[in-house]
Amino acid sequence: MPITKKLNIHDNFYYIKIQIFYLLPPIVIYFILTKQKILEVLKIKKISLKNLFIIIISSFIVQPIAYVFSRLSELFVKNPTEELIINLFNKSYYLIIISLAILPAILEEIIMRGIVLFNQKNKKTTRACIVNSFLFAFMHFNLQQFLYIFILGFLLCKLKNKTDTILAPIISHFIFNFTQVTMAYIFFKINK
Repeated sequence: MPITKKLNIHDNFYYIKIQIFYLLPPIVIYFILTKQKILEVLKIKKISLKNLFIIIISSFIVQPIAYVFSRLSELFVKNPTEELIINLFNKSYYLIIISLAILPAILEEIIMRGIVLFNQKNKKTTRACIVNSFLFAFMHFNLQQFLYIFILGFLLCKLKNKTDTILAPIISHFIFNFTQVTMAYIFFKINK
């Protein structure tokens, strides 16, 4: 964020620009340097109706678990994203959805369940999912969110392995973030 502030790009699209500025370049650099095929790494395939149902149900089941772990973490660590979210809620709901649901679901999943998981040995094992989930939680740089992001990352990894397509964790991640953001936005507007 200090870099983007120095570049003076703090406007209504600030959080969208941050997502693109920090997450897209490593993806592009990876594919340029490794010369790997994007479709081979990401495995973009159709999802069966049965698997789509599992993805949707899993995305909603993990919500209360994440909530409990988030509240437990807040007993020990302050939530640094609270101010960010309040600032965003004063902006357009659509900008919020793009910056907190759509872009993270796509870009974070390409990095974590796409590139990182693709390069882990024994990528179908529980151990690989644990390592991947730890890295996913760590990359958020938020100790308060660490536990529930780890759990979410583990679910996303298992969904990727079950379906063998990057679309599964992208859809699940989007549903999770969209639901969380929308509920918070509704409560914010009610309590305003």
